[in-house]
Amino acid sequence: MSSTDGGLPDHDPELLERQFESLRRSFYQNIGPDVRRLGELARQYALVSGNEPQPSAATGFENDIAAIAHRIRGAAAIFGDASISTNAAELERIVGGAITARSHSMDTSVTILRSIDNLIEVLARCRADFA
Repeated sequence: MSSTDGGLPDHDPELLERQFESLRRSFYQNIGPDVRRLGELARQYALVSGNEPQPSAATGFENDIAAIAHRIRGAAAIFGDASISTNAAELERIVGGAITARSHSMDTSVTILRSIDNLIEVLARCRADFA
């Protein structure tokens, strides 16, 4: 215990850095299921997104897409990856806007699908760097 920090144990900064880097590497190495799930959701969303009689089906996919984007954005922000965080935040913003507006126009759908593609591309590049 250290007397200078209120009784908390002293931590080796190098050890903490190695542990953080291990977590960061694990994030990139284990992002595959999210990438695959986003791809699956994109395919399913493309089938239903412009279908006016079933906008609730599109909203269900949008909720799932937004949840994955939110999770990725948060993890990327923790690990200091601005590229992933920015792309995930943009996808989350676009999908959130569509859900709020209950807008399922083809323009909105195309924008969402492009944003998913952008995020998947960035994730794949970063994942390859840590393979």
